[in-house]
Amino acid sequence: MRNLLALLAAVVLVVAGLGWYLGWFHVRATPTGDGHEQISIDVDKKKIAADVKKGVEQGTHQVETFLKKEGVGTTPGVMPGQAPPPGPVGGITNSFRYKTDGTLEYTGEVSVPVPLKH
Repeated sequence: MRNLLALLAAVVLVVAGLGWYLGWFHVRATPTGDGHEQISIDVDKKKIAADVKKGVEQGTHQVETFLKKEGVGTTPGVMPGQAPPPGPVGGITNSFRYKTDGTLEYTGEVSVPVPLKH
């Protein structure tokens, strides 16, 4: 329970610091009579929404670029429901085929390592 509260406090501090840095809100203290101060917080909801939308778009673009660069999840010329081309692809024998539901099925053999006797 204590760890959960510490995590929650850390998240609040990070969001508050990030929001202040990005100009999502402004805190103003105005002196009033009798030694009191009035504190006002101005929250810019439109800027928050625009920054979050921009961050999601950039993050999605960066993930897609990384996956394309690394070739993750891509088999050239293979659509769901088709079998990958037979034979070695890039020196590796292709032992997977796409099923109609979009999942992969392993069609190769599984080798189990045999322990060495000393």
